[in-house]
Amino acid sequence: MKVIDLFCGAGGLSWGFGRIGMEVFCAIDVWKPALDVYKQTHASTFVVNKDVRRIDFSEFYGKVEGIIGGPPCQAFSTAGKRALDDERATLVKEFLRAVRDVRPIFFLFENVKGFTSFAKGKLLKELIEEFNKLGYTLDYFVINAKNFAVPQDRERFIMLGIKKETGIVPKLPIGNFTKRGDYWSFEEAVSDLPKVNSGEMAFKYASPPKNELQEFYRQNNPTLTLHYGKNYSEKLLKMMEYIPEGKSAHDVLEEIPKEFRPTSGFNNTYKRIKANKPCPTITRNFTVPSSSNCIHPYLNRALTIREGARIQSFPDDYPFSFVKTETAIREMIGNAVPPLMSLGLAIRVASLLDFDLNLKDLKIETSLLDLKRLTVVNRIKVLL
Repeated sequence: MKVIDLFCGAGGLSWGFGRIGMEVFCAIDVWKPALDVYKQTHASTFVVNKDVRRIDFSEFYGKVEGIIGGPPCQAFSTAGKRALDDERATLVKEFLRAVRDVRPIFFLFENVKGFTSFAKGKLLKELIEEFNKLGYTLDYFVINAKNFAVPQDRERFIMLGIKKETGIVPKLPIGNFTKRGDYWSFEEAVSDLPKVNSGEMAFKYASPPKNELQEFYRQNNPTLTLHYGKNYSEKLLKMMEYIPEGKSAHDVLEEIPKEFRPTSGFNNTYKRIKANKPCPTITRNFTVPSSSNCIHPYLNRALTIREGARIQSFPDDYPFSFVKTETAIREMIGNAVPPLMSLGLAIRVASLLDFDLNLKDLKIETSLLDLKRLTVVNRIKVLL
């Protein structure tokens, strides 16, 4: 079964579909640094560095069975015209065009949680109407990555469409599918990493893997990379000393000496995360203390690149080091679909479509995800 990944980035969504044995036939993105990373993990995929608006999708008709992707879309409110015709929804419309021209058996559309309220809900309503006209049965929901063993409280809007003529009713995996029935915490994700401070760097793991999640990250990876604390000013370091777990500098402003207080920001900026909970949603600026929810639980620094990658569930050998600028790596990680989340979605899609899924190949993932529940086929069978 072949799929196309639109707006593929560094390959977080492709990872899950490729892991279960589907062929990511083609991946398209306009951002070359992300594609440089993508090529290292998907060597056989036809990679296209091009604006999707210049792609003739009809060339893929009859050649692929699925389209996956998360088109970037800005929040907006509109009145008096079609939301899909707004320039801020251009790339969503391109995803729709791809489905129209290719007519795949299924598609998986991913976006931010707020997508449901863009244009006061008109954008989602119009998108549903257009996919229905094209002959697709839909299921859509806001799904949390922590339900798939990702150590992060990250909600994303997912829509799954399957051709009506197949008779298959799509059903997204709703609920907690972690094998142990509980969410993985930040501390459980990173406790084998050295405790580096601001300005420090480490190249060796502090210990062997301490749990199944760390075994998944490490596998056979021998060398620790991208684990360093950035250098911060003395004022910023002093400010962080006063911030307790789960609180921001703004929550304890009166306790911070005036010379160290922040002069701007929102309630979730300069915020320390909790060690024993899944990390809040990280953004592309997770190494910057003034960003949202990204100060280490007990060290006075923001997250390292390695910690951010783990929070997004990328294995430690994922080739982000292939990119030379930290800003680009941060953006790839912060904007990605978590690989373990993509795996859970891919397994459910495969089970619905009777794809030849060999669960024995998913040895490490079996310790993290409840594969039996993920592979429940939701078709209605009538016994005569």
